[in-house]
Amino acid sequence: IIDSSIKSNILQARKIERLRDLEIGNVLLTGSTGFIGSYLLFNLLKYSKVKIHCLVRGLSVEEVKQKIIVALKS
Repeated sequence: IIDSSIKSNILQARKIERLRDLEIGNVLLTGSTGFIGSYLLFNLLKYSKVKIHCLVRGLSVEEVKQKIIVALKS
């Protein structure tokens, strides 16, 4: 069990290193308030320097911001 978790952590670290090396200027992310989308958004914000554009439905900019914040906290 310990061996598999160590391998998992090493693989995760390698994936994060790849995010840091991205040479993409912009990313259009749909589904950023969903389960996978919020995970991707969190990791892009934390480990990359790309500019992220999130496509989120809402009646106002404030409502959309709140949806993204709630998704990132969960």
